[in-house]
Amino acid sequence: LAHSAAWAHDPARGPLAAHEVGGLTLRAALTPAAARRVVVRAPERARLPLLVGFLSLTAALAAVAMAQLRRAQELARLRADFTSSVSHELRTPLAQILLFGETLALDRVRSPAERRAAAETIVQEARRLLRLVENVLHFAQAERGAVELEPRPTPLAPLLASVAAAFAPLAESARVRLATALDADATAVADPPALRQIALNLLDNAVKYGPPGQLVTLGASAAGPAVRVWVEDGGPGVPEPDRERIWDPFVRLVRDRNAYGVGGQARTGSGIGLSVVRGLTTRMGGRAWVEPGAAGGARFVVELPGAASEAPTGCRLPAPSSGHTPVENEGAGSREAGTTAG
Repeated sequence: LAHSAAWAHDPARGPLAAHEVGGLTLRAALTPAAARRVVVRAPERARLPLLVGFLSLTAALAAVAMAQLRRAQELARLRADFTSSVSHELRTPLAQILLFGETLALDRVRSPAERRAAAETIVQEARRLLRLVENVLHFAQAERGAVELEPRPTPLAPLLASVAAAFAPLAESARVRLATALDADATAVADPPALRQIALNLLDNAVKYGPPGQLVTLGASAAGPAVRVWVEDGGPGVPEPDRERIWDPFVRLVRDRNAYGVGGQARTGSGIGLSVVRGLTTRMGGRAWVEPGAAGGARFVVELPGAASEAPTGCRLPAPSSGHTPVENEGAGSREAGTTAG
């Protein structure tokens, strides 16, 4: 409360603050020693670089945390889209199988031709289901690092010709012409089932996202010590900024998510087909990319070690396959494996 005037004006106690209420006066002052502990001071010059470094590190960590958060949010969104897409892709062929299976079971067909068409549809949709399941399994195994491949010298022409023949009914149902351009001498060091999966995925991608009536070509040729398997389509192509991004899991271009195919059906896709292609290719010591097609559209290329090259480290190489049947090409080395549906 009130203190003596001598105390109040003692210069050793520093500046005073006084407040008077109802005749009572309260005075306060800080000693210089106490002021050092209370007053906020500028940092000493010797500590300034340390403080700047600490603030920079804090800002960098905050930026990394924000980037990881955005990546996690984007991944969660893509996984949700993947679940929705896979559910739709499973439902469509299952509905077809059920419909035509019931038609056969209830003997609602009017002719042997209708019976055969119904049976062929069931087989075709079952193959589509199998391919989707295999893609999901390959992707899940790759995520766990559990993919086991056995690359060996594999003649490409007979294997890819069989892939084209198996895929021809699906191409025909989409009103797409399918052709092959296969070098009979091209031999890759590859795992045959994995290579078959790669070719089927590339063909499916070309047919699914290209226009009806387009020509899709499956080819194979030597490229120095390597060999290349490629699929070229007549679609709109892939924009340059997206040519690397499309190989990531769950990624589908906006234009493809909003597009419709034959019969007005939405073009569905799981978003893992190309990811599986690149994953399998990389594990076999190769690389995959997309480039503009020779006549427009896109060309998806898979490059693998040739038979004269060394196999990827740690892979077992059984004895080479004995002999193969060359594919007979027409004209400039292409042979149509399907025709446009009416």
